[in-house]
This record gives sequence, structure tokens and C-alpha cells, in this order.
Amino acid sequence: MRTVTTIEWCVKNERFGTRQAIEQQLQSANPADAGLSTRRYACLDLCDVCARRPFVLLNNRPIEAATACELSQRIRDTR
Repeated sequence: MRTVTTIEWCVKNERFGTRQAIEQQLQSANPADAGLSTRRYACLDLCDVCARRPFVLLNNRPIEAATACELSQRIRDTR
């Protein structure tokens, strides 16, 4: 059975490089790995986090980082 990892992010958080971090994950994904599903929202109602640093919801759990590069690493490590 194939597991799908869902990555969700707020469009307003893209100013921190969140989209690039997600695109990096999509490019480096191994086809044998679990599938990736991405969803971009206008707002996730997590404004406290969104205003301060890059973050995504990974399978409905918030993942935060100081930089987009670190966020990409944390997504990879958490998957």
C-alpha cells in the first residue's frame, strides 16, 4: 500500500521561500518513496507562525524552520 504525504502551505508564507522548499522536495522525491500531495491555500489560520518564519503543514502537523533551506531539510527528515 502506498502512503501519500500531504504538504500544505499558506500563500502568504511564500515570502520566506516556502514554495521553493516544497519544490525542492518534489524534485528530489524518489518515485519508489511515498507519494507527495501539495496544496496551496490563501490562508491556513496559523497567522502567528506564518508571520514569523517558513512553515508548512506536513500531514496536518506544523513544521517550522528559521530558513527555507532548513524547512526543506526538516520536511525531508520528517517524511
